[in-house]
Amino acid sequence: MDNFRPTLGIESDDKYLNAKTKLIEFLKAIKDLNPAQSNALANEFLTAMGIASSFDALIALMNNGGRI
Repeated sequence: MDNFRPTLGIESDDKYLNAKTKLIEFLKAIKDLNPAQSNALANEFLTAMGIASSFDALIALMNNGGRI
């Protein structure tokens, strides 16, 4: 548990405000990374997005009866 710390927070019922708050927190967290960590995170993100996009295309193809 050395890598975790407990936090308290309040979330709004508004999904837009929650997303906006999380995006700001994400941008602040990125600024704390060193260049190697930032590059590793970017590579992981791009890889995950590529895989997700491939799965979306496969599911669309399967839902279309295998026709392109």
